[in-house]
Amino acid sequence: MKIAFINNFTIVTPTNGIKTQAMMWKKGLEERGHEVNLIEPWKTNDWREYDYIIIFKYGTALYEYVRTIAPLNPNIVLAPIIDSNYSPRLFYLTCKYLKVDALRLRSNYSDLYKIKDQIKLYLVRSEYEKRFITEGLGIAEERIKIIPLSSRLPLSESKQPKENFCLHVSILDDKRKNVKKLIAAAVKYRFELKLAGYIHEPQNFLKGIKLYPNIEYVGILSDDELCQYYQRAKVFALPSTYEGVGMAALEAAAYGCDIVMTNIGAPKEYYKGLAYLVNPNDVDDIGKSVLKAMEHSNQPTLQQYIIENFHISNCMSLLEKTLYSIKTK
Repeated sequence: MKIAFINNFTIVTPTNGIKTQAMMWKKGLEERGHEVNLIEPWKTNDWREYDYIIIFKYGTALYEYVRTIAPLNPNIVLAPIIDSNYSPRLFYLTCKYLKVDALRLRSNYSDLYKIKDQIKLYLVRSEYEKRFITEGLGIAEERIKIIPLSSRLPLSESKQPKENFCLHVSILDDKRKNVKKLIAAAVKYRFELKLAGYIHEPQNFLKGIKLYPNIEYVGILSDDELCQYYQRAKVFALPSTYEGVGMAALEAAAYGCDIVMTNIGAPKEYYKGLAYLVNPNDVDDIGKSVLKAMEHSNQPTLQQYIIENFHISNCMSLLEKTLYSIKTK
């Protein structure tokens, strides 16, 4: 197969989750002998030469891409990437009605609704995300396929003892990651917390944690350094106010960390009841759950489950079979 990947989102940080997903898919498909081209916006492309055109994320220029490409090549696939803390019903109402045609006012939601029937296949990451396409857009289930995310890092067979600290990795001053409440929980319940990742305004953020000896910022980590922290950490916490999947937590679980995670949205689907779920708005719930995870481990059962069900080779095999299956229709 020859496949085009279209980036329909803005990349601000090197750790952008959608970019990471796209690059994993590219590598996985290429290892299976397929050609994957990353589309350059300044280049004139022959859209007819591709078996499939996969667009990552709804919004931005989606309407223009589909409207322009569909007459030339109808094999358009969308990975919508819906990270949401609202309901599929509200998503439906927003998509259908958030527009004023008389004034030519549109939204990312209304644009998606207009071209929804020109998308041949929707590739979602979870049952939760699937509901936004079935209930929110009215798309038949046969046009939707769940392709789970997987750990992008090589798995380690190291059996080194875990250290009694909680790790969190993200864009740390992204409000939805809820790091302020995680810090408040660490202060109140006195567990050791190590924070890693990009910070938009590091001076303000770091000033807020300097007073607490049990909280440490360890910087932006290379993949090798990140693997070492996953190997060492007893617990990984992701108490986001909303989250699509949370790839860092998935990686941490595959390295033997116990997981404390938001009870909102899709991420909990990946853990088969083996993660500690928390109300992200409740500092006490977060703190008590971290302490509980420190004392009562769900490992190595969780690690084995993640590796067996979300290994990169399994997920890429599913993606390949899915594309082949619709090609014959």
